[in-house]
Amino acid sequence: RGPSADAGTIFEVGFARALGLALFGYMTVSQPFLARTLAFLGPTANARPGGSWYDGDGLLVEDFGLLDNLMIEGGIAGAGGAVVTGDVSGWNDLTVFERCVSAAARRLRTAP
Repeated sequence: RGPSADAGTIFEVGFARALGLALFGYMTVSQPFLARTLAFLGPTANARPGGSWYDGDGLLVEDFGLLDNLMIEGGIAGAGGAVVTGDVSGWNDLTVFERCVSAAARRLRTAP
């Protein structure tokens, strides 16, 4: 319901990270966070000299070239996990989820 992950999910990611658990995430769109945010903001987004984007309230739009917010993707990467992405045709397409589970299984099988 916005350009980023659900706030409740992110609370869980942070909690799992604090516990030192391995983290994995998946996204059913491969469009980068900046592009999704700009689409969400629509005409209220504006570019300023230097190439930075701002929303209608003049707040800087994050652009680290990532799939989602830096703390989300960075937290998952910092835990040794991965974010798996791919475009799917609908909510019932579990292709990307299955790839994420496979990545997690491979990682956890080789964990010390």
